[in-house]
Amino acid sequence: MSPVRFWQKITRCLRKGEVSSPAEMSPAAGAPLVEPSRNGALDEVLQSTVERLLEDEALTADLVDPAARYLLDWGIARATAIVREAGASPAEAQARLAALRQQMRALARRVGELLPDEQVAALQKLLTEEGQ
Repeated sequence: MSPVRFWQKITRCLRKGEVSSPAEMSPAAGAPLVEPSRNGALDEVLQSTVERLLEDEALTADLVDPAARYLLDWGIARATAIVREAGASPAEAQARLAALRQQMRALARRVGELLPDEQVAALQKLLTEEGQ
């Protein structure tokens, strides 16, 4: 299953209330994922944020599936942290999320130029070097 379809399935299940978090469906142990929140409004913002990342095909178009999944997992974890940190400041959150999407697109373009077998390792290295 492609990373985009994987996250779309999780999003549909969350809407229906079938699972409490994407972690229940994660194929990768230890992957950073969105955790459930006690705040309904925050949950809605998080869900919208995740959907927006998943719908943006430019974020993963140049990557093989494992690299795309890694980048999406990382991006969703970062987006979750951004939304939670911004709290009641939607303008700050939106600015930081836009920068995150731009960073993800740049990473995908850069790593997408590599051989498929090198993409995941290159993403891990780049994200580690940037202190993410």
